[in-house]
Amino acid sequence: MAPVTRKHGWAARVERHPLLLSVAAALIAIGAFAGMSIAAGPAGVRARIEELAPLWLAVAAGARLVSYLGYGIAHRWVTGACDQSVLAADDAMRVAAFGAGATSLKGGFSIDARALRGAGASKREARAHVAALALLEYVVLALGAWTCSLLLLGEPSVKGVAVVPWAIGVPAGVALAIAAWPWLRGRDRNSRLGAVVAGAQILAGEWRRPVRALLAIAGMVLYWAAEAGALWASLRAFGISSSPAVAILGYATGYVLTPRGLPLAGAGISEVLVPVSLMWLGVPLAAAVPAALAAELVRLGVSVPVALHSREEVHRLVGLERRTQRRRRTATATRQ
Repeated sequence: MAPVTRKHGWAARVERHPLLLSVAAALIAIGAFAGMSIAAGPAGVRARIEELAPLWLAVAAGARLVSYLGYGIAHRWVTGACDQSVLAADDAMRVAAFGAGATSLKGGFSIDARALRGAGASKREARAHVAALALLEYVVLALGAWTCSLLLLGEPSVKGVAVVPWAIGVPAGVALAIAAWPWLRGRDRNSRLGAVVAGAQILAGEWRRPVRALLAIAGMVLYWAAEAGALWASLRAFGISSSPAVAILGYATGYVLTPRGLPLAGAGISEVLVPVSLMWLGVPLAAAVPAALAAELVRLGVSVPVALHSREEVHRLVGLERRTQRRRRTATATRQ
């Protein structure tokens, strides 16, 4: 790989060691778990841990693997719309799996953008297609959470703070986006907001190819369903037989920022937000706290082998970005 600049040298060097980053993420998650255990009551948390059924954690691990498959499908068909920078199917799967783990200080979306640029996309194209992928994530997650909020609305054990914001906020957000669209379309495409608008236009344009659009949606639905399924299995491991709607809504509330968009896949954040959201949905906090940690450690346990296996290929893709930029600078200088 080409030498890194001083400005980003330390970050680039650290990101070459995904195992080190995953260990750091695990330590952060355990620290957050310790704090939440104090809030939930150490005795209650300890009692739940003593009742652990390990078989359900194996089910959670299987669900995590399925989620990578789903995201890889969505990743391929959304970013593959960038016709001059199509990642091969296996490369898209590697990038998706690598970015889903705690392998980047900038988040998984940064890896997606760098890989696309390495494949030949311009900076604007890469940002727009990564924005399209992120928008698809949010849309599918929001629709799933909205449906579950309607199913759980009025349940005696469910607090209104867990369902009402989703039940009202999703339709209101859609209406607001539609009303603001004429103004949004005029934004500078080089700005962050402009990239989001371009991403929305990419998703809208995909409906001209319905098979491709349906594959992308199906992949993202599979991703979120498997992610929520991993949380559901983790709850079962600690004696909680919650409904799928509770697991989906609890997951959606706790992961509203999405792990791929955060440094180290959001380690330490989900261990706080997920137990709180599950508590609002009627799950005892003493069970929700170890379940959230178990779900995070299972994710790391599954992602580390994948990240180590994919490291060289992903770094090759990211390294191509630097070579592509050098070729463009050379071509520009030659023309001048």
